[in-house]
Amino acid sequence: MSSEILSRAAALRAWAGHQGFGATTDRSAQTIASKHTWVRTLGGADPYFALFARGAAPQLEPISAAVRAGELRVTPAVRGCMYLVAAEHADLALSLAYHGSNKRNQRDIEKAGGTAKQIDKTAKAILRALEDGPQTTAELRKGAAAKAIVSFGDKGKKVGLSSSLPIALRQLEFDGAIERTPIEGRLDTESYRWSVRQTKLTRHAPADAERAIAALFFAHHSPASFEHFVAWSGLGKKVAKAAMAELDLVQVEVQTHANEREPMWATPAAMKLANSKAKPKGVALLGLQDLYLVVRGGPADVCPAAHLDLEIPRWGPMSGGSIRATQHPHLRALLVNGMLAGFWDVNASMDEQVLAWLDAPSKTVARAAEKQVAGLRGFMATQLGHAKTFSIDSDAKINARLELVRGLGR
Repeated sequence: MSSEILSRAAALRAWAGHQGFGATTDRSAQTIASKHTWVRTLGGADPYFALFARGAAPQLEPISAAVRAGELRVTPAVRGCMYLVAAEHADLALSLAYHGSNKRNQRDIEKAGGTAKQIDKTAKAILRALEDGPQTTAELRKGAAAKAIVSFGDKGKKVGLSSSLPIALRQLEFDGAIERTPIEGRLDTESYRWSVRQTKLTRHAPADAERAIAALFFAHHSPASFEHFVAWSGLGKKVAKAAMAELDLVQVEVQTHANEREPMWATPAAMKLANSKAKPKGVALLGLQDLYLVVRGGPADVCPAAHLDLEIPRWGPMSGGSIRATQHPHLRALLVNGMLAGFWDVNASMDEQVLAWLDAPSKTVARAAEKQVAGLRGFMATQLGHAKTFSIDSDAKINARLELVRGLGR
């Protein structure tokens, strides 16, 4: 049976429609994390931008309150990366992280020169300390549990495991004994307060977790290819194929920039969006590592063909490359009607903003984008107190990115 052919415009209707861009500020962060996308967290301001772009009101406290209440969770997930997820997905995310990293964690202990007995001793000390109330990682390191924490010295540092504390915390979290909450419920931090878990962990068996994450991925991001799912989830190809086998997916062919056809898979909901007359509308400001620009191999699919060779910085070891060859752009992106339209940023003191357009916008669109960037600049200045993209960002790097954006586009 032949696959249905989707034009790029039809695919864009599905991609942007799933994400909910252009909504008025009447959608809760919990709904966004449940129905539209998980949000990558790196210790900077950008998780908030992912939520605001999809309809959450640009206010810190409602989101912080939801995190403190456990309605939103920051948790290890696919590939061991940290994500903001809805409470209903937290145990799935934790199960995926556990199945994906448990063997590697055991190898790291051995490479660091540690033993399972040492980790268990540290874990028991942590639990005893937390019986008196929640504590941060720093408080655990200095408090009653300190005597049970074993330093692994230089040997441990080589494998990223300086002591028995982080691996013991990870083990307890995977076992459902403790849980983490970002300090003050903030998404712009990698510091956590640990507490004894009050609800029972639902540990998903590997096959169940794999099916569930496949269903969630395609519900949020289809049409997408098998390779896209493998790359994002970190699952092996055989496992990923089995996970997708029982899903209600339609095979389609999406037209590429070169007028070729790329095989992808879509949910019935995605096909309904693709075949609808509704078009994505409005300006959306995205932050670093937004999944809309990452899960389908990078921003190329939603970039105008004329700008695919624009050189931009990449996240990771490579300093830069063309948009068509970049999977993880190291810039804050600007969308118009679901398409990549440019980039934006602010300076470290948050009193200046820059937008770089790929193509000259209309006056109406330009004004809307400037107003939105000014709103986010105000949010950073008055509510967050910084403009960082990740936890160890610096004023010098922030200002350098601003100048880089200033030199891009029109």
